[in-house]
Amino acid sequence: MELYLAGMDQALQQVLFSNDSNLIKEATKALNTQYFTESNCVSALVHIVRTSSQKEVRQLAAIELRKQATTWWSKLEPDVKTAVKSHLLEIILQEPDSLPRHSTARVIATIGRSEIPNNSWSELITFLYQCCSSATAGHREVGVYVIFAIFEVTDAFADNLRQLLELFSRTIVDPESRVVRTTTVQALGKIANYVDPDQAQEISMFSELIPHMINVLQQCLSEDDEESATKCFDVFDTLLLLEIPVLSKHVENLIQFFLGIGANKALEPVIRIQGLSFIMWATVYKRNKIQRLKLVTPMIQTLMPICAEEEPEDADEDSPARFAFKVINTLATHLPPQQVFPVSMEGILAYMQNPDPLYRKAAMVTLAVLTEGSVDFIRPKFSALLPLVCAGLQDSQAVVRRAACLALSAFAEEFDQEIAAQHATVLPLVFNLLDEPSASVQCSGCDLQRSR
Repeated sequence: MELYLAGMDQALQQVLFSNDSNLIKEATKALNTQYFTESNCVSALVHIVRTSSQKEVRQLAAIELRKQATTWWSKLEPDVKTAVKSHLLEIILQEPDSLPRHSTARVIATIGRSEIPNNSWSELITFLYQCCSSATAGHREVGVYVIFAIFEVTDAFADNLRQLLELFSRTIVDPESRVVRTTTVQALGKIANYVDPDQAQEISMFSELIPHMINVLQQCLSEDDEESATKCFDVFDTLLLLEIPVLSKHVENLIQFFLGIGANKALEPVIRIQGLSFIMWATVYKRNKIQRLKLVTPMIQTLMPICAEEEPEDADEDSPARFAFKVINTLATHLPPQQVFPVSMEGILAYMQNPDPLYRKAAMVTLAVLTEGSVDFIRPKFSALLPLVCAGLQDSQAVVRRAACLALSAFAEEFDQEIAAQHATVLPLVFNLLDEPSASVQCSGCDLQRSR
């Protein structure tokens, strides 16, 4: 066994540290053909994860252990299984580095997928509750992360939802560890998939945790922890898609919070876009609630200043301004136009009078993205709106003229007969665009001429 262990350890190190691709291939082949072909590899990998002094080796051994446990677990003797499970719980508490610790957690989750339903690892749930209640922050981090990892691969703990939600009501306000708090949010995102619509108490308990989840995301943003913040954003996006009404009581606060993120210029653009993304999907999945709470007006009033921000030169690069236009388009296509268009029009008229060309540009693009969802609402007002677009086409700034081209193009697509009736007014402006010094505006003029 010692030679077997030494050979496996050497092969793992060769895979990790060799600079020779041929040696790496040989080591990989040796692992697959000499070591991972029998059930002994499970115990051997556990030993390496326990004893190696190199965190990279422990990490790789834990990754391979998860794979091999999937293959060999059912073929192991009961006493070997018991020893492996016991060692894993010891390892995860003692492991000082997060990557091998997380990989070990996934090994526990993989084995738990088989053992928990058979009631053959009763110590695990007790161990996890003890970890989550420990006075040591590192132990609490382990406990919450293992629960999260288990729910990633199995619903084995689904019968313990009420107890877990009670547990998470404490870990989500952990006074010491942001890791505990953010991992709790991640775990709640997984657990939510197993809450049934008829589980009223569980839904109520979950709903009470939403303000704490918001606080955790706010803490991540305040501490510039972009990675953890992104994980929290993903959870909130997941909750929007669920049938259970865990967000219902909090829609207004959530809209205000995520709008604030989108509007906050101190945050990184990628973070602001994630905030605006939540608003967009909330419009799709919580539109009735948004209407009842009369949130459309403050949403539009917050979004339009974002639309007036500078955009990157790369047309394929997303930005808060471009995403704000997407949100307005989503509002226009998913909500009644009488709720969206009038307040937007107030902003458009005001922005067209603004000396800053970016505001005038925002007015024209907003009108363009509103058109798709407001055709019948706009039609009676078309003759009053067209002069606004024509003014944009004659603006002194190219950025505004280009935006006006987008608005005119949207009008031409939806109101072809009305545009045709106004050809004497529109065509000279379109032909003028062909002589534009700005190539982008000239291109837009060509596109309009071809579409007429």
